[in-house]
Amino acid sequence: MAFERRSIAPTTYGSLKRILEELARYAGQTKCEGQPLSRNPVVRAKLADLAINLEVLKMFAFQLAWRISQGQIPVYESSRNKIMGDDLMRRGAITGAEILGIYSQVDPDSEWAKLNGVIQGAYLGFPGQAIAAGTAEIEKSIIAQFRLGLPKSY
Repeated sequence: MAFERRSIAPTTYGSLKRILEELARYAGQTKCEGQPLSRNPVVRAKLADLAINLEVLKMFAFQLAWRISQGQIPVYESSRNKIMGDDLMRRGAITGAEILGIYSQVDPDSEWAKLNGVIQGAYLGFPGQAIAAGTAEIEKSIIAQFRLGLPKSY
């Protein structure tokens, strides 16, 4: 499972980076009360938080790749990356829904769709992604056992 999960962080990184770039562009072009959304401190803080955590996920992915290149088996690192990637995708989808408002729910094929429906896809997809390849509880159990040396939780 450690090798199966190794590609989750880079995949999530790519998807979320696209979402973040699209949201930043949208916030810069969309006005609310005469000002671009990008000037709203709440919107700026949410996008900045996503950007920072996205870079952390990228560094975690590099660390995991380095461990594999050294011939090590990345047991807990894969689980850590999976938990963080799932949480970031959830937060990215929710942030996108908050910024786009009702437009986040519009079908991608609709003339009213914003950002080609990428937020709707992320919002509908993140619950399944959080279950695929192990839930957060399973991943935390792996970290507890293999990184912290705690006994199995089952």
